[in-house]
Amino acid sequence: KQVIYNPLSFPVLDVVTERKKRVLCVGRLEVWKLKGFDTIIRIWDSIASMYPEWVLEIAGSGDEEAVSYLNKMIEERGLSSCVLLGHVNNMQDLYASSEIFALPSRMEGFPMSLMEAMSQGCACVAFEVGGSTREMLEENAGYVVKDGDEEAFEQALRDLMSDDRIRHQFSVNATESVRRFSVDEFLKSWESLLIKTYTKQTRAKQ
Repeated sequence: KQVIYNPLSFPVLDVVTERKKRVLCVGRLEVWKLKGFDTIIRIWDSIASMYPEWVLEIAGSGDEEAVSYLNKMIEERGLSSCVLLGHVNNMQDLYASSEIFALPSRMEGFPMSLMEAMSQGCACVAFEVGGSTREMLEENAGYVVKDGDEEAFEQALRDLMSDDRIRHQFSVNATESVRRFSVDEFLKSWESLLIKTYTKQTRAKQ
């Protein structure tokens, strides 16, 4: 059995960038429940006043109903530091200018947004979602939180927002760890699989 992962969307960031004190979430708004955007808004409500220099921004398009629902959550809590960005044309720049990426999803396969955020040096925190994020964030590349544990997720965010050293270390570790998902590695995996398959079929015919 050989697992071949999807390749990175962007080249791994190899330069130091200026970053905004932004916690970034990414995903289609009409599936906000799966993406856990209600969860992150509730968590932000608990910590926003402690970190007035920080913002929570959610990037992604969505239908009118989803946008209305999430905006209502934000407005009812008076969260002026929480913003729905809508569709963003240059996601690579948005990742590269964000300090933290949060994945509060209730369900994911192999989350490309997390992989993209890692490739651009974001310090990451994510729920386990079946173990895929733990696999991605190995080598101390981010915090992985037990599914549904909002208190632990909040604490992980607070730790990252409060400590420049941890954010920097996670950023460095993430860009190094995620290189195993590069296009070159993707092509090598396919080449290896094709060679194995060809060899197996050739031997079977002998």
